[in-house]
Amino acid sequence: MATAFIIIGPSLHSFVDAQVEIPEARTINEDNTSESQTNDTNTSYLSHTDNDLGFSLEYPDSWEIGVGGNAYQIVSFSSPDDTASAYVMFVPREDDQSLRSFGDAFVKENEDFKFNTYYRNSTTLLADQPAFRASGTYFNTVTPIERSLGYESSNTKTLQTVTLDEKNDGFIGIIYHADDQVTYDKYLPLLEHMISSLTLSSSGPVISEDE
Repeated sequence: MATAFIIIGPSLHSFVDAQVEIPEARTINEDNTSESQTNDTNTSYLSHTDNDLGFSLEYPDSWEIGVGGNAYQIVSFSSPDDTASAYVMFVPREDDQSLRSFGDAFVKENEDFKFNTYYRNSTTLLADQPAFRASGTYFNTVTPIERSLGYESSNTKTLQTVTLDEKNDGFIGIIYHADDQVTYDKYLPLLEHMISSLTLSSSGPVISEDE
């Protein structure tokens, strides 16, 4: 794979058996559309900087920071009760892929993700750059064999905001997962702060060599 950004939720299968009521999906491209931003004033934040990819952001000081769970996840953040998590992810771009075509493939054509809202307009920004923002649900429906082993189907509420990182020729974004709608709403203000705090540097990746 050449270059592109993607967010992989929990292990996902077909969602044929999922029993979840979801509002009709909406795609919003009009320039007069904006997303509501909720400010959280009771949380302290720490700063995380990645000199290789050239980004930094603030995250809640009560959240645990860790390594990403797959090749595309750069760093992860987990809530104290382990009911919510966020990832910074980077996916190399394929064949000069645009933000629009990447968003279509990553959100609209993803069979495991049912999106409720999708924004890509002049008010949708990440790191002061054009971005797309999608909210919805990931479905993880277990197979009969997995069910016999004690695994259960699950659904994950998700918010993802992605922009094109031209310096690194790929897509970088913040993905938010929550166990359910209650948890999603509880931690959403903190995620909005993380999204608004993300910055991209102009210096490019840091290359270090062994002596």
